[in-house]
Amino acid sequence: MHLNMESFQNKHINIHTHHPKGKGVEIVNLFPDGLVSGQLPELCSVGIHPWHIRDNWEQQFQKVEATAREHRVYAIGETGLDKLTDSSMDLQIEVFKKHIELSERYQKPLIIHCVKAFNELIELKKNIHPTASWIVHGFDKNLQVADMLIRHEIYMSFGKALLKPDSNARKVLPEIPDEVYLLETDDMEISIEEVYREAAGLVDLDEQKMKDLMFLNFINCFRI
Repeated sequence: MHLNMESFQNKHINIHTHHPKGKGVEIVNLFPDGLVSGQLPELCSVGIHPWHIRDNWEQQFQKVEATAREHRVYAIGETGLDKLTDSSMDLQIEVFKKHIELSERYQKPLIIHCVKAFNELIELKKNIHPTASWIVHGFDKNLQVADMLIRHEIYMSFGKALLKPDSNARKVLPEIPDEVYLLETDDMEISIEEVYREAAGLVDLDEQKMKDLMFLNFINCFRI
């Protein structure tokens, strides 16, 4: 990927948002229904969420596939596995594998939604041996799950859960290495600045050092 890195430095990098605010660096999540030919945000990701898998998912995926090659698409997803949805796990894995193939073809990170399916996720990672980065977004699990993801070289992205006083995310963030996480706002109408401030306080960094860390993690994760 070719980016003007000077334009990214000293900015808040939001690696996953459904509600862009036009500030900092934002990777805007797009689902197939929201794809309009020739009308993409400056930075975006595309994919089929496991909640949105329908009978016509193959047609939907054709839209994702046609868009994934675009230079403004910096990640594939969000996509993933969720045991609380109606779709069978077999079907979810089939759709997820299609996104993995895209991620590998274009060497763009995979933004992953994972609910109660971390064992299946790790099994796929072990069997497929992907070379592009994987990111579990909206992380709010315990340290045992975090350690499992770290062992298998999967990034975590933290967001709204950091603002909840008793969340797992708040407990886990200070316990994990600096280089394994990113920050996001997801589907919440919160600012990325709020997330940065909360994260910085939890790991005892000032906000500028948190910006520097997230910039470094971003370029490493996205292989820029």
